[in-house]
Order: sequence, then structure tokens, then C-alpha cells
Amino acid sequence: MRAEEPMRGTPDPEPTDRQDPATCPHQGFRADVAVNCLQDTGKFIADIRIRCVQCDEAFRFLGVPAGLRFDAPSVSIDEVELHAPIEPEGMKKLQTRALFQAPEQLKAN
Repeated sequence: MRAEEPMRGTPDPEPTDRQDPATCPHQGFRADVAVNCLQDTGKFIADIRIRCVQCDEAFRFLGVPAGLRFDAPSVSIDEVELHAPIEPEGMKKLQTRALFQAPEQLKAN
């Protein structure tokens, strides 16, 4: 995408058109990302929130400890905001290990 082209996507429904979160199929999403540089440390962090565009319900981030860390992801106390430490790419670094885990419903098959 060229810089001058507007981003395309499904607009959020008007508040009166929103579905009830209890019956919503949650098939459309909006991610809000704020990138912050902490001036006193020079560290960067991305704060990420995800909401359903059909009912406006927030999504929680699972399996991440609550708090604020600069060496690993963490979440807000209500789990709806992910704090992800980031840094400019600079020198390429490869992780020493990686973990891949299948969702529970796939393990049974």
C-alpha cells in the first residue's frame, strides 16, 4: 500500500446497530495500538486493545501475566490491554528457542 492511499476496511457499525455481546458471533475486529517511548529509559512499548466491531465487546489476552514489564509481554489487570515491549529491528536477533502449541480442540483429533 502506498502512503497516500487510505486504509480500507469495514466501518464500525453505528451504536444503535450494535449486537448484544451475549449473542454476537464476533466475526469482525478492530485493533487499537499505541506505541510509546518511555523517555527516562529509552524503552518502547506497544499497548494493544482488540474489540468486536459488531457488538463493541473487548477481548481479553490469555496466558499473559498482569503488570508492566520491559523484557516480556504483560497485560492490564483486566486483561484487555496487552503491553508488548518492542525495539527497533537494528541487528537481527534470533530467539534461542520457540514454543508451538495446538489449541485444545485440535489435540483431541
